[in-house]
Amino acid sequence: MKSITLTALLLVAAVAQGCGTSATEPDAIALVPFNAACPQSPVAPSEHLTSNSAMLPAGAAGNVPLEPIGVLRSFLESVPGASRTLLVAKSGETSSRLEVFTIPAGTPLYKALGIPASGLKPQDDVLNPYATSTNWYSSLEVADSYANSSWGKENGFKVVKFEARRELTFLNLANVANLDYLWSALESDIAYVNGKLAEVSAASAPDSPAVTLLHVERDALLRDRKILELTTGVKATYQEQLTWLLELGATPTYNSEWPDYSPEAEIEKRNIQGTDTFGIEPSGTPDSWKPVTLVTGCEAEPETLVHWGGGAEDLNRLSFTTALDKELTRIIERKLNVDGYFSPPAPSLFHGAGRLVEEVGVFDPGDSTSVVEILDAGTSK
Repeated sequence: MKSITLTALLLVAAVAQGCGTSATEPDAIALVPFNAACPQSPVAPSEHLTSNSAMLPAGAAGNVPLEPIGVLRSFLESVPGASRTLLVAKSGETSSRLEVFTIPAGTPLYKALGIPASGLKPQDDVLNPYATSTNWYSSLEVADSYANSSWGKENGFKVVKFEARRELTFLNLANVANLDYLWSALESDIAYVNGKLAEVSAASAPDSPAVTLLHVERDALLRDRKILELTTGVKATYQEQLTWLLELGATPTYNSEWPDYSPEAEIEKRNIQGTDTFGIEPSGTPDSWKPVTLVTGCEAEPETLVHWGGGAEDLNRLSFTTALDKELTRIIERKLNVDGYFSPPAPSLFHGAGRLVEEVGVFDPGDSTSVVEILDAGTSK
């Protein structure tokens, strides 16, 4: 069970950082400013990202084939000094091309939060509940939209401006190669444990502690693989994702603050079926609420282009609860030495306006971010 160190590769350091690193080597691609990486990429029309009643492209009529609309852009592009790179990562016989982004120290990140009466504690305070595990940030506009929503106003949310305390490296969650690497790493671990299980079982009683522990270890890895497929759509159809969401049940999808929010209730309420597909639908038709099939990535680098949809070959980000997303971050942390992940805007059948907003998940916010100031809702207007 080996991890790959990305920080050393990004800095083109001579010595790899972290323990248990696999044999890795950077490829010839240098760091490229993120906002200059794909200057010719078309931008998806905004109406295809913000409206459940998706409008048809100019000149189109009737149902449209599942063709990409354009390339989604990211708030990271406006960050001075942000960069991206492709890395060749080798683990055994497997070689993958991973895509990561970096942001410099001082980069602003925003989040909508309910502010306690006693005020926010410093990020490095051990009693700060917002800094003990993965936390999610986005642009000022996204944070403001949460704080300025009816739910945000009801709960007295404010926009909190944070900043990166050091350079941060994010795995692009919207990259099939990145997810394939994680999936293959789990497959390798499962194969290894199965081999050990067969070896130990041949020499021990079926109920021996050694056999029992190996069964527990394998079951945990099988569950991790299922969660990776469920939350990202890698190697899984939409039907399989819904099935696994139901199988997981109350843990980790249950949220005590919203006891009526459950996989069963949400699937039924939204009439979401495993046969539903992602596509452009004419406004006013029964299926006009469905999100749009989009492509993210760089057209100049075909391996970074990602189709979003319901097929096994597509990605489908399913962010159902914070607890489920934290399971995903734990899986990434075990395999990659990164500070977090970046998830761009993505079509979603479970979120308002048919899309999940862009975000960065920072794995150790207490060490990586600090509070700058608290703003009122509406500051992005």
